[in-house]
Amino acid sequence: MEKSSSDSLSILRQYLLFSLTPTGNYFFDPQLISAIASDGGPQVCGARAHVQSVWLWILGIWDPSHNLNLYMKDIGKLFKELLSQVSGITNYFRKSNYGTWHLTAECEKQKIS
Repeated sequence: MEKSSSDSLSILRQYLLFSLTPTGNYFFDPQLISAIASDGGPQVCGARAHVQSVWLWILGIWDPSHNLNLYMKDIGKLFKELLSQVSGITNYFRKSNYGTWHLTAECEKQKIS
């Protein structure tokens, strides 16, 4: 039987309520933590919001590496056709002596090094 995301969310919340409440035993010293970084997933957002509600000084920071990765994927999708054409042209000149000769001749003609 597969668990839905709502089941996972409730399991995560139960874990947080058990292990991170002010009356519980900590796996970490919350006084030493100033911020937590996470992505925008619903389970992680709920956990981050709970931690921030219990310890008000802990800042929630979006994970910049994860967001940059998602941003680059989106850019790749926007320019998929163009990138495909550039890749095809690059492969042509890499594999073709005739194409490379013409490219080199044109570069010399236009004085491009």
